[in-house]
Amino acid sequence: MRRIFIATGVICLFLVSIMIQTSAAQDVISGCYNQRDGKLRIVSDSSKCKKKENFIQWNMQGPQGEPGVDGVDGSSCWDSNGNQTCDIEIEDKNLDGACDSLDCKGGLHVYDADDQYLGILLSNIGYRSSYRGGTEIFIPSLRLAIEIQAEDGSGHIARQNNVFFENPNCSGPAFLKEAWPDVLYRFGGTPEYPEYPARYFVLRTSIGEPFPYRSELGQLCNTGSSDPPPFETGGPAIEILEADIPFNLPVALPLRYE
Repeated sequence: MRRIFIATGVICLFLVSIMIQTSAAQDVISGCYNQRDGKLRIVSDSSKCKKKENFIQWNMQGPQGEPGVDGVDGSSCWDSNGNQTCDIEIEDKNLDGACDSLDCKGGLHVYDADDQYLGILLSNIGYRSSYRGGTEIFIPSLRLAIEIQAEDGSGHIARQNNVFFENPNCSGPAFLKEAWPDVLYRFGGTPEYPEYPARYFVLRTSIGEPFPYRSELGQLCNTGSSDPPPFETGGPAIEILEADIPFNLPVALPLRYE
């Protein structure tokens, strides 16, 4: 019986030794390095190497490296201006009174009361305009913004006094003064000026040099001067036809956000 126990112990030690060697072998990669052309072949043992090859081995996993330097904290997905502050007016996209990950799921789509699709919500307070309370919407097909004013439901960013014309009687090339680029401005189409139908203009590029004008709606399309002073802030206006605006104006209130 004693011989049986001894034999069993020897067998167990032999098996454990084989397991340790196998585990160690699995953590080491062996190869034959060609001294002439630098090629390396993965082999099982040194007997596989040729005369002009050196047998080399390396561990599959090296020693633990030093800890790296902590990276800079990234910006929150809702922080569109990167100031690390919740600016409710422009960053609360879902209008829930907070700036969080719920504002990062893409822009809210805006519809009017007649289910007309208007575009993507930019701001619900008209932050570019001095007339607070408007809803600013981006129109993808035109690549511009338009503000829907609550008081009359018409699409405009500012009053008509931003649009000027080179010729008398509000004719000829148009200019936008003190205007935001890529924002739609309205000319006419109000009860105060029934003789002037609504027209829409956008400033694509501001210029830094003076340009002349001789008429504006605020002066009933006649400045009363043959040579009015030029102004520098603004630039040439591009007219957007009402037929090209992808919804009917004025829009029906209230607006709906989805």
